[in-house]
Formats: sequence, C-alpha cells, structure tokens
Amino acid sequence: YYSYGASVDWQTREAHRHLCYLAGDFSMILGALAIGLARKIPAGAAPAAVGGLAAIVNASEWFAKVGHDRVDDKEAAVMLTFATAVLVGGAFVLQRYTRTSRFDPAFWVHTVGIVPLGVVGMILIDKESAMTLPWMLAALGVVAMGVRFDRKSFIVAGCMGMMIYLPFGAAEARVGDTAVGMAFTIATLLVAATVLVVRRIYVARAAKGTDELEQTVWA
Repeated sequence: YYSYGASVDWQTREAHRHLCYLAGDFSMILGALAIGLARKIPAGAAPAAVGGLAAIVNASEWFAKVGHDRVDDKEAAVMLTFATAVLVGGAFVLQRYTRTSRFDPAFWVHTVGIVPLGVVGMILIDKESAMTLPWMLAALGVVAMGVRFDRKSFIVAGCMGMMIYLPFGAAEARVGDTAVGMAFTIATLLVAATVLVVRRIYVARAAKGTDELEQTVWA
C-alpha cells in the first residue's frame, strides 16, 4: 500500500486498494458458490451474496477514486439501490431454477440484498426528515412484496424498516424525547397490525391449500 512512494497521489493509492478488495470479493463469491453447489448447502449463497454486495461497493469506490472524487451521500444511495436491484433480481432468477421445499439458496441472497435498500432509507431520512413517510410506505411495500412472492425475509425487513424509520425520522426532526417515544409506540402498533394482517393472509392460503412455492414472481 505504501510502496508507491510520494510521487503517487492518495486517490491513486486508494483506487489500487479497492482493486485488491475487488479481487478478494470475487474470490469469496466463487469459493462460496463452489462449496455451496458441491455440498448442496443453501447457506453457501449467503457469503456469495455478501461478496457481491462488497464487489459493487468497492467497484463504485474504485470508479470514484479513479475520477479523483469521493462517494457522497447521494451517490452512496444510488449505489446501494443498484446493489439491492442486482442482488434481489438475481435471487428471483436463482429461485426459479433451484427453489424446493428443502433447498432454497435464494433465501440468503434475498436477505442480504434487501439490506442496502434499508440503509438508503436511513441515509435519506438523515438528510431530510420529511422523507420518513415515503420510506415508511416503502417498508410497507417491501412487506407486501414478501407476501406476494412468499419471501418471509422481505416481511421481516419491511417490519424492521417501519420500527426504525419512524422513530429515527422523529429524532432527526428534533421534535423532543416525548414525541420520539410516541413514534416508537406508533411504529410498534403499526408493525403489530401488519403482522396480524400477514398472518391472516397466510392462514387463508393454508385453508385453500395454496402451495407456498407457487407464490413467486414466476407463478
């Protein structure tokens, strides 16, 4: 890292560092896929998904350093949204060919892939507390996607988003400790109501004998 000498500027050294990280990310992806497929271990998709996320982040950092720039909050939000789109989109394709009642590696890719979108919400609410309501609705939309495509990781992620975004937005708006406490209470009630509705939907599906594996984007 320090072998370039004083003649090489800081951005160039950082760009080379992120290239090294990228090599490690791809090694992680290939190793996890090889082990997971060879041993039929669904959880092997988790480190592969983490490696994919890290590769997108490091590639973005590398492009920024090559352009002698830094990744600001807006660019970070775009990068993380792109990461979610790539990982979740890839997971839907993966589940089409691999998902069974006993083998579902796409679950882990979905779980990792939805996390960057949650971070985007935190970034935007931190910049502007008025973004709290849109991101609460987005979290509810993620729950709806989980129900539609039978992805419980989406349901959990959406509920966590509602629990976090409302109090966080209230705190960023500096409305006082009492209001933040009320926001926690309201978020808890919203999540509880959402869980009850989701439970009723799944009970209704079970009563109709609906196969969970048919509740996918490919149904």
